[in-house]
Amino acid sequence: RLVKNGKNMMREEGRLSELLARIGESDPDDFAVRKRLAETAIAKTDYPAAVHWSNRALEIDVTDAEVHRAFAVALAGSHNYAGAVEEFQTAVDLDPKGVPQRIGLAEALLEAGRPREARKALEALRKIAPSHPGMKQLTDKIEKTDPRAPPR
Repeated sequence: RLVKNGKNMMREEGRLSELLARIGESDPDDFAVRKRLAETAIAKTDYPAAVHWSNRALEIDVTDAEVHRAFAVALAGSHNYAGAVEEFQTAVDLDPKGVPQRIGLAEALLEAGRPREARKALEALRKIAPSHPGMKQLTDKIEKTDPRAPPR
C-alpha cells in the first residue's frame, strides 16, 4: 500500500511540475513559478531544466540572491564551474550574510581549480558562520587540493 501511495504521489508531483511549467512558459511575469520550477529541477538533479528556469526567473528579477544561487547550483551540476563561480559571487554580493552561497562559492572555486581563492572564500564564511558544520570538511578538501596554500 505504501508503494502504491508513493507512486501516486510521484505521479501527482509530475503533473504539478508539468502544470507549473506551462504556467511558467505562458505567464511572462510569474517569478514565483519560475523560481519554484528551478528549485524543483535542482531537487531532481535536472540541471538543464534548472538552468532554463533560473534564467527565466532572472529575466524578471535580477536582484534575487536565491535565484542566482539556484542558477549557480545548476551550472555547477552541469560542470560549468566558471559560470557557477560568477553566479555564486553575485548571490554573495546580493546577500553577504547568506551561508549557502558562500559555501557554494568556495566549492565552485575549488572545482574550477582555484583553491587559493576557495580558501579566501572559506575565510570570509568563517567570519559569518564560524561553527558551520561543513567548515571542517571544506577546509580539508581545500588543503588536499592545494597543500601549499597556507593552512588555517
